[in-house]
Amino acid sequence: MNKKIVGIVIIVTLIGIIGFYMVNRNKTVQVDAAIAVEGSIEKYVEELGIVKAKNQGDIYASTSGTVKEILVDIGDEVKKGDVLVKLDDMQISKEIQGLETERSAILGQYNEAKETVDIESIEKLELTVKDMERRTRRAEETANNSQRLYEAGAISHEEYKNALDNLELEKSNLEKIKLDLELMNKPVSKNIIAQYEARLKQIDIQKEKLKDLSRDFTITSNIDGIVLRKTIEEGSYIQPGMDIMEIGNVEELYIESDILVDDIAYVQEGARVKISNKNLGLVDLGGEVQKIYPYAFTKVSDLGVEQRRVKVDIEMKDSIENIRPGYDLDIKIVTDSKDNTILIPKDSIFDMEGKHFVFVNTDNKAELREVKKGLESQRQVEVISGLKEGEVVILSPDEKIEEGINIDTKD
Repeated sequence: MNKKIVGIVIIVTLIGIIGFYMVNRNKTVQVDAAIAVEGSIEKYVEELGIVKAKNQGDIYASTSGTVKEILVDIGDEVKKGDVLVKLDDMQISKEIQGLETERSAILGQYNEAKETVDIESIEKLELTVKDMERRTRRAEETANNSQRLYEAGAISHEEYKNALDNLELEKSNLEKIKLDLELMNKPVSKNIIAQYEARLKQIDIQKEKLKDLSRDFTITSNIDGIVLRKTIEEGSYIQPGMDIMEIGNVEELYIESDILVDDIAYVQEGARVKISNKNLGLVDLGGEVQKIYPYAFTKVSDLGVEQRRVKVDIEMKDSIENIRPGYDLDIKIVTDSKDNTILIPKDSIFDMEGKHFVFVNTDNKAELREVKKGLESQRQVEVISGLKEGEVVILSPDEKIEEGINIDTKD
């Protein structure tokens, strides 16, 4: 009984196979195909690069203040030392003016204190003192006489009082003249002179500090170049360290790019670079990696993903007209290349059980062929073994393509 069942199963299976063959032996599948060609292939790292000026720098504010005047605009050519921006320094100017006024007054006092009085002036004062002494004695005699006459009732109290007042006035004038004479004969204290000199020096230091600060209110260029960017307007209030302008020499340009850490191991200084930009009509212009920076940094991608990247500088070997700092360029850094090798389209090869295969058009039938891959680019794959130049491979094979099936390549 069991033998009969096994026999029936075998017969049914054979009938199925024969039936499938009879149904499909004349079936033909339309396919896209490509010819294996001999050529060159390059492996590269693709990134976006930004045009930079070699002699390029940011201008920073060294003090706080209100922008009074901006003397340049984007695109203007400047020389080192040219004034770019002026800040409002009215308050500093007022303080400097006040110090100058104070200094003039103190200098006058200082010079007077240092002046030496001549003998003639002293002699004149001595004569004046003698004259005032005589007048005082006469006034004293008059006052004494007026007292006796007042006590005798010969004069009024008012007349007696006038005589006393005149005596006090003469005494006061005499004391003043004597004091002036004493001051002329007495030299000015060295301590007073030193105080004047110290104050004058202090004012000069204050003025220099204010002048230094005033220079910060005039912002100048530290390089020759073109104004590439400015971030302020007249009336803006700026703080120390604020980035207000960027200047660069557009005669010397290079490309700066950030490469993923995973890719930077394949990039070497001196590597060839292809430079393109569809909008500018640039296609695979020549460049070379000049510098790979020794450190990595974190950058957030457009999708919000944190990435570790390394900065790379690229020299442009081909001349590019009408290009300016800040332009975006597509770059391909060549990491490996091979000449005179067999190439097929990337979408013709597929993996199966850990190996690489293609379907080859052999007499209009699909032949499954194992191949060994080499370099890969975006569109092509190098075939090290398994194919010859001129053989035709099927593109994007799907489940309809099987070993031995009839195929017809599309025109």
